[in-house]
Amino acid sequence: MVDGLPHHIEAYLKEANFSSTEILVLKRLLQDDALTLRELSMKTGKSAGVLDQSLKKLGAKHIVSKEGINDTTKYSIKTLEAVLKWMEQDVQKKHQEQLRKHKDFETFVHSLTIDKKRPEMHYYNGDDGIMQAYRKLLELVPKTPAAIGGKSGELLHYLPVRFTAEEDPMRDFNVEYFRERRRRGIFSRVVTHNTSLGRRFQSRDPFEYRKTILVEEEQYPFEFERVIAGDTIACFNHKEKTVCFIDYPELVKTERDMFEKLWAKKTAPVASSIPSAQVAAVAAPKVEGVTISTRTLSGLREFFLTKKSIATFMVFGVVAAAVTYGLWQHNVYLSTVRIQDKALSIAATAALQFDANDLDKLRTTEDIQKPEYSKVIYLLNEIRRQNEDVKYIYIMRPTNDPNTLEFVADADSIDPFTKKDLNSDGEITDADWLSPPGELYDVTGQESIRESLAGSIPTVDEAPYTDQWGTFISGHAPIKDANGNVAALLGVDIFASKIYDFTNDTFYPFLTFLGLFLLFIIIRLAAFNRSLFKELWEVLQMKRIVAITIAGGIVAVIMTMGLYWYGVQINTERVREKVTSIAATSALQFSADELKVLRSMDDVHRPEYKNVTTRLDTIRKQNSEIIYMYIIRPTGQKGLFTFVADADAIDPFIKIDTNEDGKITEADTLGLPGLEYETTDMDALIGEKYSRPVANSKPYTDKWGSFITGYAPIRDAGGNIEAVIAVDMWADKVYELTNRTFSPIYVFLIFFIVFLIFRASAYKKSLLHQLIINLRKRSVLITIAICASLAFLFMNGLYFYTLFSFQDQLGKTLEQIIETNVKKININHLNKIQKSEDMQKPEYQEIFQQINSIRGQNDLIRYVYIHRPTEDPNMWNFVADADTNYYLPFLEWDFNRDGKLDAADEAAPPGTPYNIFEASPKQQKYGLQRTVIDTNMEDQWGKFFSATTPIKDSNGNTVAVLGVDVEVTEIYNIIREKYIKWLWFLGLFTLFLIIRIYKIKP
Repeated sequence: MVDGLPHHIEAYLKEANFSSTEILVLKRLLQDDALTLRELSMKTGKSAGVLDQSLKKLGAKHIVSKEGINDTTKYSIKTLEAVLKWMEQDVQKKHQEQLRKHKDFETFVHSLTIDKKRPEMHYYNGDDGIMQAYRKLLELVPKTPAAIGGKSGELLHYLPVRFTAEEDPMRDFNVEYFRERRRRGIFSRVVTHNTSLGRRFQSRDPFEYRKTILVEEEQYPFEFERVIAGDTIACFNHKEKTVCFIDYPELVKTERDMFEKLWAKKTAPVASSIPSAQVAAVAAPKVEGVTISTRTLSGLREFFLTKKSIATFMVFGVVAAAVTYGLWQHNVYLSTVRIQDKALSIAATAALQFDANDLDKLRTTEDIQKPEYSKVIYLLNEIRRQNEDVKYIYIMRPTNDPNTLEFVADADSIDPFTKKDLNSDGEITDADWLSPPGELYDVTGQESIRESLAGSIPTVDEAPYTDQWGTFISGHAPIKDANGNVAALLGVDIFASKIYDFTNDTFYPFLTFLGLFLLFIIIRLAAFNRSLFKELWEVLQMKRIVAITIAGGIVAVIMTMGLYWYGVQINTERVREKVTSIAATSALQFSADELKVLRSMDDVHRPEYKNVTTRLDTIRKQNSEIIYMYIIRPTGQKGLFTFVADADAIDPFIKIDTNEDGKITEADTLGLPGLEYETTDMDALIGEKYSRPVANSKPYTDKWGSFITGYAPIRDAGGNIEAVIAVDMWADKVYELTNRTFSPIYVFLIFFIVFLIFRASAYKKSLLHQLIINLRKRSVLITIAICASLAFLFMNGLYFYTLFSFQDQLGKTLEQIIETNVKKININHLNKIQKSEDMQKPEYQEIFQQINSIRGQNDLIRYVYIHRPTEDPNMWNFVADADTNYYLPFLEWDFNRDGKLDAADEAAPPGTPYNIFEASPKQQKYGLQRTVIDTNMEDQWGKFFSATTPIKDSNGNTVAVLGVDVEVTEIYNIIREKYIKWLWFLGLFTLFLIIRIYKIKP
């Protein structure tokens, strides 16, 4: 019994016209002596009808015999010699056919010398002659389908491949020849030898508008290139650089028939069953048409090779670069204004928190020991902590020299004699200098400081400035004494590089793409020797380009609308940052004790009410864009707060036209103590988001108007939220800022569209009609589909790039949060918490408040907890959990908000075991030594992006681990919201184009 046939034996059988089913039957019969038709069908998976036909063919070849065994018909191989004998006969037959062809050709050649009607012959020599001959072939190809047996627009080649496309001495000419052949729609069919070069040549077929079959060199030897075109055979001897054209229709017909039979033999899926005697009477088999992939890829290659395409690409590339640069500069401007607003609002609000009497006592280095110095430094650091992106904050006072100020206090200079790496560059330099009280500072050239001191108003730098500490945009605000005189100046520094950070985050992918695109254009231009200026001018004069320009105008309008929307988003974020910064800085000026007594109208006579409302009004006046400023208190009822104080209600008994619309209406209602305030539509006040400074994500509307509002908590000594300060700016401010930027663009677009209308009217033919015709062309749709597919792939790549960038930034944020807060956890408290009963201890309640405070520092944080290692390295125990306390119900709350109560909603009281190895092997291995970020931690509560850091005692031993979790699905949802609509649009648009392409006939 034989297990199977070697691959080369199978190949020989296929060349001998054995079908794949016949070979399968032979393999089965070699493995089993005799089989019935049904058994063969079961073992091969072929139907009985197909097997019966194959068995009949094998029987006709005297290879398989049919025998009756126990009244059952079975099939078996007679002898293996029968197969060998068949192969010998087939080889002899092929050899005889080759000899006959050779004799026919030899007879023809001899006849040329004796026949008076000799065929017409033409000769070409040298490189120029070869190129001329190739061009001549294109003219000889028939242009009507009936010219040569129904074949039109084809060249038939016998081609021995001697070079790769890159090494071919005629490479440049071949590119030009391909473009011209493709333009004329002349398809090439090529027979070449089955060699490595031949196979490589065949692999490029779709790009070259041709199809190639491979033959064995031993069976079909040819040493020079032969081309059949019309009634001519061209013989190319590239070694001798000679070409001979033979115009002999009878010879061409013979050669063409031979070519077609060889082609049919190599491309036919099943061997023909027609007897050999009838072969001559059978017409040449029909060759399949040009495939869609060949038409598409060769057309795309031809498109990218034409000078007009390159010229067009260059024009649009330059325009795209100019537009991108303009948008980049515009974005830099928006980011600059955004940072200026932030620095100005922080400085203006923070200046109100300092007492000029305290500052007057701080004049020399010796004054750093005074309690007033510690108080001022603490306030400066609190302001900086509440406002992200603020690098330095400090106070200076004027001197007798108008160009010189002296330092009063600096947030980093609690001890001005220590060495600190302020800018985190790894070395101590002048950029890390600490400034004690009394140190002088030269302000020559800083006009915003002069303006602030001279006009007693808050100012901000018009442009970034540089000093020894770096390059900044700074906001300044005067600190006044009881008489209204300027006693000092508060400064807030934000690194100017933040401008470009914001801009580059948006434009980096687009700039990369544009750079690569322009590089491609430059490389392609370098491939042409002739200047393209003339072609650029011709492109700009083409009617089609006018049509394309109109389409471009429409696209420009759409892009402008998109950019307008983007500008709205940027300006919304700008206003949100501003109101949040003002709220965060203002909250430090109010004491929870003075607010606790303000609960009803009866309390408006208290001195605390007068102090609070006056302070609110003063802060509002320092920030001219603030419309309303007030303090509200949570009631414990979802979506309901009550007013504590309102900047407009210093005198609560008068009627004021607060919105200045000329009439007193409900919109002028004052926020008096105890007045209920519905906050259902304000997402920043849902849950406990307001436990940290925050702003509503979008404008909201109430009876006072439409606003964007920032909030910040006011806490008591125990850290509990007593009230929330709110800062309102008109929502229309967003559109005012956006329209101010886009008004020049609108004017340009109007003039541009008018120009296009007049330009289009110069043509008699409707350009709209021409556009519609172009959009119905298969080639145009294919080009658009390819562009849409590339856009889809680019957008998909951008999605993953943004996702990974977001994960990286989130990891750094979580790491910073836990490493900052781990120092505040009291280890002695942890040692007193061992079991669930310990939750009633004050130590647990303090830890519980701390870890909930950590959760409030980032909206994405879902869980915060503390683990304690055990003797088993794979098991840790819970010490505290932000969702677990003795007064919280167990398994009665749907903590993960999935609509059901299950293991994912279980509480984790102290002592609860936790298999850290199953949840996160990475944290189990390294979590007791260092901070660990695990992007795919999974336990009974879900899948999380997790960060942990060890809690160590004074000896450096790890006693517990602090951890924070962010749900993985939340990360994907944030990124998906930005890209999913574009991915869906591009995907569906591409699918629509593909369907349209297949419905249009080639």
